[in-house]
Amino acid sequence: MSHKQRDILIEVAVWLALSAGVFLLIVPLLPMPYSLMRAAGITAMIAVVHYTNRYIVKRTLLKGKRRLFLLLAIILLLAMAGCRYLLETFVFPPETQLGIFRGNPFRPMFFLFTAGVVWFISTILMYLGYLSEKEKHLLQTINAGNEARLQQLQSQINPHFLFNALNNIYSLVLTGSSRAPDMLLHLTELLRYSVYQKHRD
Repeated sequence: MSHKQRDILIEVAVWLALSAGVFLLIVPLLPMPYSLMRAAGITAMIAVVHYTNRYIVKRTLLKGKRRLFLLLAIILLLAMAGCRYLLETFVFPPETQLGIFRGNPFRPMFFLFTAGVVWFISTILMYLGYLSEKEKHLLQTINAGNEARLQQLQSQINPHFLFNALNNIYSLVLTGSSRAPDMLLHLTELLRYSVYQKHRD
C-alpha cells in the first residue's frame, strides 16, 4: 500500500468516526432517521469547510497572501452559514431540528460560529502539517548535503591513503620484507570494499 493510499484510508476512517460520533450525540435527542440525517448533514458541512479551506490555505496563506486568505475565509464562513440556514429553514423538516433551535432568532449566529470553529481547527491542523513537511524537507536537504560532503571527503582521502599504502609496500619490497605480500593482500581487500561494499546497507 502506497503512502497516498494509506492517507486516503486514514481520512475516510476519520470522517466515518466523526459522523458516528455526531450521530451518537444526537440520537438521544431525535428519532433514529432524523439523527442519521442530521449527522450526515453536519459531517458534510464540516467536510466542505475543511476541504475548501485546504484549497484556500495552499494557494494563499502558504504563499504569503494573508489578506486574500482572510477575505476568502470570511466569504467561506458566510456562505456556509447562509447555506445551512437555508437548508434548516426551507429543506429539512422541523422534526429534524433540535428543540432549542426551533424558531430561535440566533440560529444564523450559531451556524456562523460552528463554521468558524471548524475553519479554525482546519487551518491550525493544515499549518502544523505544513510546518512538519517543511522540517522534514529541511532535514532531507541537510542529510543530502552531509552525504555529499562525506563523499567529497572520501574522494580526497582514498587517493591519499592509496599513495601512502603503495609507498609503504614499495619500501617493504625494496627491503625484502616477508610482510609485503600480506600488506598487498590487505590493500586489495580494502580497495575491493571501497569500490563494491561501502554503498551497500
